[in-house]
Amino acid sequence: MRIWAVLIAAFLLASPARAQKIEAAQAFDRGKALMAEGKTADACAAFETSMRLEPLNGTLYNLGLCHEKLGKLASAWSELKEVSQADSNAARAKDAGDRARALEPRVTRMRLVGPVPAGVVVKRDNVDVTAYADQPTPIDPGTYTFEISGPNRATQSMKVEVRGEGKTVDVSIATLVAGVSEYPYALPLRPLVMPNGKLQLDAQTSIVASDNMAPDPIFAQLGGRMGIGPVELEARAQFNLRYEEVAFKPNPLATAEIMARYAFTPMFYAGLEYAWVRPFGMYGLHGFELRALGARKWLVHPRVALVGGGGLRYSERQGSSGKLTALSLLAQGRAQLMIFPWLSAEALTNFGVHIANSSLYDGATELTVGANVVVVVRRDIDVYAQAYAELLPTAVHRTFLLGMAYRRDVY
Repeated sequence: MRIWAVLIAAFLLASPARAQKIEAAQAFDRGKALMAEGKTADACAAFETSMRLEPLNGTLYNLGLCHEKLGKLASAWSELKEVSQADSNAARAKDAGDRARALEPRVTRMRLVGPVPAGVVVKRDNVDVTAYADQPTPIDPGTYTFEISGPNRATQSMKVEVRGEGKTVDVSIATLVAGVSEYPYALPLRPLVMPNGKLQLDAQTSIVASDNMAPDPIFAQLGGRMGIGPVELEARAQFNLRYEEVAFKPNPLATAEIMARYAFTPMFYAGLEYAWVRPFGMYGLHGFELRALGARKWLVHPRVALVGGGGLRYSERQGSSGKLTALSLLAQGRAQLMIFPWLSAEALTNFGVHIANSSLYDGATELTVGANVVVVVRRDIDVYAQAYAELLPTAVHRTFLLGMAYRRDVY
């Protein structure tokens, strides 16, 4: 009786395994038939089913051949390489190895362009790939969804299309990491708008050197920016410390600005700006400007970012001769370089074309070029120096500026 009980138990335990082997064999045969019919995608699915039910080197070899034919070269390379190392069938192992070596230079690779701060997790189609930052990793061509999450921040996501045999495709996750991690040291990695809940306060002093002004005017500026959800609000005020006309004593307030920007991503925004302007000079005009601007930032290298943007500006001034207005097209470009994590440099240019009522300005165009150096004293404090030169309409104004920025989390 004991022997019969053991035999019955063994039969009952073996039945599911036997059925699984049969299903695996049927799926394998179905895959072979579909391959012969040219239905490659269906054949690969059948081989994958067979592998899940019963992983065998012969099935893995055929799955690798199927993926190669389907264009999934990274999967094919990995599968054939595994067969070459583990298969006891010497002829099949050799063929798999030869095929894997031939495929390797054709494989597409993906490189996550970091860095990834501690505590931040990067997922690609729900698979954790954080450890792959800055490492070329084989990947099948296709469109992937990357998600970046970190402590006390909303998850950011983006879709990236990876294509090209033998190419390494850089996936810039820094634009998303900037929105979910601590505020980056390096200027190229910083978002264009302040992250949600973060406040930045600025204090600046500038002098405008000119060939036709004596003494050169000196200004002080105070400002603040804060991220509230996807929106950044900013306010700035500029004050006269020394005016160009000794006999002219204007109100200390020179300009006041308010700005609102909506961040479609941390590196892409559109916004509106309003500036109230007091006279610049004894016979200057007072009025306001309304600007609609947008900007986009691209991380082209872990240390280099490019910023491009532009928009429209409506200007209105009031003087002794009445009201003058102008409509201008604006464009801006910036190149940012991380020299060290705590030291960044920036080259910038601003260009404007007055497309209506340009008599408000001296010429039909305006062009300014400049440079900026940012030193991170500590995580929440920057000091920076900027220099600008006006090239159009006349190369007479040069601005030199020193400033400091302080950041903190409000919530």
